[in-house]
Amino acid sequence: MHLDTWLQSPFLDRTFPLPINEPFTAATALENGISRRDLARLVEVGLLRHPIKNCYVPASLPDDIPTRCACLRLVVPPDAVVVERHAG
Repeated sequence: MHLDTWLQSPFLDRTFPLPINEPFTAATALENGISRRDLARLVEVGLLRHPIKNCYVPASLPDDIPTRCACLRLVVPPDAVVVERHAG
């Protein structure tokens, strides 16, 4: 996959093969043809954020509690209890 199209843009658009309105995992990215190297480059240029391990968020999404909760739902077990810093 060639990143040139997105690297020239201030935000990811609908041509990006992953959801641009919700977080996604590194595994989902790999399944859709985006390598870890591509993810790192997109984070480096500010098109994605990497708030927690194995989870990525389009930079256009707010950094708020609902977005952070959506990230955690993707990577923690359903019976996990989130406390302290990660809870906020």
